[in-house]
Amino acid sequence: MDRLQGVATKYMDNYMFWFRFLELNKKLGDTDKQKKLLLDTCKLANFTTVQQLRAC
Repeated sequence: MDRLQGVATKYMDNYMFWFRFLELNKKLGDTDKQKKLLLDTCKLANFTTVQQLRAC
């Protein structure tokens, strides 16, 4: 999370997606990261949201 200036809980889902994407793809080159990001945005996402965590 050191690349970011702070975390607003309102955007926590976006921060966590970005952090996870960077960690999973840190060995790829910049061009490959761009392609993978575009392809990943078209996939159906199945992830836990902040609201789901708060409900527990």
